[in-house]
Amino acid sequence: MSSWIHANGVIMLSTPCDWYISDDGEEIKSKDLKYIKKQIFGDVINFGDEIFGEIHMPYGSEGSLDYTITECAGYINIVICGNLRDRYEKDLDEIETWYKTVIQKLNNMQGVYVREHIFEAYVENGEKRIMSSTHSEILVGDEFKEVSVIKIPCKFIK
Repeated sequence: MSSWIHANGVIMLSTPCDWYISDDGEEIKSKDLKYIKKQIFGDVINFGDEIFGEIHMPYGSEGSLDYTITECAGYINIVICGNLRDRYEKDLDEIETWYKTVIQKLNNMQGVYVREHIFEAYVENGEKRIMSSTHSEILVGDEFKEVSVIKIPCKFIK
């Protein structure tokens, strides 16, 4: 029987006003956004792809997490999601390290500020981790559940 890790998250960035994303998300007129795609997130791996290079999204036996970069309400939002087959609780540490590195790299970019972020990764029927700038509890149904929460600070505009 396979083990799955399910992941979902969003990162909201304050950015220079000259950043541009076309409505279809294909045209990016910013060297910073191109840097984010290639040097921070890297390649999305599909089922059957060979893995080249050091920079890629976390992956399972049927492919990697995916992401999209959109503009909403004057902010750049990076939405991350996916299901990783044949990944186990021990693999949550690797995914947590990857996510912390992404936030750190974004925070280190000149003129880019991570305003808010939240990312959840959990093993089906197992451990759950939430990595966030502000989140500390999770409501499941009508009651609050304890989960492993890792707070990662944002860099705000002063």
